[in-house]
Amino acid sequence: MSAPLHLGRCHMKRTQVFTDLSATALRRQVAFPSVRVKHEHMLKTESLYAALPSSHQEEVFTTLFEKAGVKIERIDSHGQASPEGFWYDQPQDEWVLLVKGEATLEVAGQPPAELRAGDHVLIPARVRHRVTRTTQDALWLAVHVNVEG
Repeated sequence: MSAPLHLGRCHMKRTQVFTDLSATALRRQVAFPSVRVKHEHMLKTESLYAALPSSHQEEVFTTLFEKAGVKIERIDSHGQASPEGFWYDQPQDEWVLLVKGEATLEVAGQPPAELRAGDHVLIPARVRHRVTRTTQDALWLAVHVNVEG
């Protein structure tokens, strides 16, 4: 629920103000057809499940968003695991959500964590970790945040 927005004596919720502003812009466009409402930022809706790769040979990393120290990616694991003896040691924090499937995450010095769909974990920068098991349908959402200047 949005907080009330105080405009002099008029008390409205923010959503009402935006609705009223949109209605006003539409009325202006109808009353004055030569005046167009400019839409500078058209939003594009996409699905996390769209265009899932059909290849099951290797893990597939797809960048969904990247900007100024933040990267969001979809990871399709298809039953893959980190190579024997390999550890991730990343310079950025990583928050991961297992969207589908199951996986086993190993963090150096800790017992393995069994993850199921919906489980998420924050892995701080420079914490060594690896994925030792994933199911064929394993799908991750990962958010990387740079902590170094």
